[in-house]
Amino acid sequence: MIVDDCSPAFRRHVQCLEIPSEEVVRRHRQKINTNFTKVVVVTPEDIRSLRRLPDGSLDETEIPEYFGCAKIEIGPDTYFVDPPPHEEMFITKNPYELLRYIGTRRIIIMSKETLIEQINPRLLRIGLPPFMKKRARFVAEAAESVGETLSSDLYKVGYEGGPSLDVPNSVRQVDPRFAVAWLIEVVSFILSVQDQQRLFSDVLDPPNIYQW
Repeated sequence: MIVDDCSPAFRRHVQCLEIPSEEVVRRHRQKINTNFTKVVVVTPEDIRSLRRLPDGSLDETEIPEYFGCAKIEIGPDTYFVDPPPHEEMFITKNPYELLRYIGTRRIIIMSKETLIEQINPRLLRIGLPPFMKKRARFVAEAAESVGETLSSDLYKVGYEGGPSLDVPNSVRQVDPRFAVAWLIEVVSFILSVQDQQRLFSDVLDPPNIYQW
């Protein structure tokens, strides 16, 4: 599949590659920004996991390797998160541009395997330092903490798990923005379950609550 086969919105917002800069590297090494704004990141592998044929099997068509990102707010009292409008999401195939968008914020990604096997190798390949685990929050672990089966597969967690999300009628609809929205819906489901756990707990902050 080539870019022209993707949705018009995807084609309009694909980011061009730019020359790497020292500023991106410097910001990547800065102290972590621990405020409530975090960046949800989906990898090319996450996107491919959602490209399902009518029988549920994976579509094996080659697609461009893009990352999808969006900023969301998760504070102590957050019990749901709505995906932002598509025009506020960020799409790029350039790891430098990915880091520039993230800045010093924490990232929310699917799992530790996502970090170790999908994100960091791409950074190291172009001479950037890898993300440290302390900069990331892992949806797979958060989902397990609320009773879901531990899995690094975005499709399995979203479709087969508690969120019970719907897949589109056509794989052509699965672009990076669709995957970003899907992951945010999973996060929102986990937040809602955590809110219920707090409500029925005898302590203010139950120890099993995953810390975003």
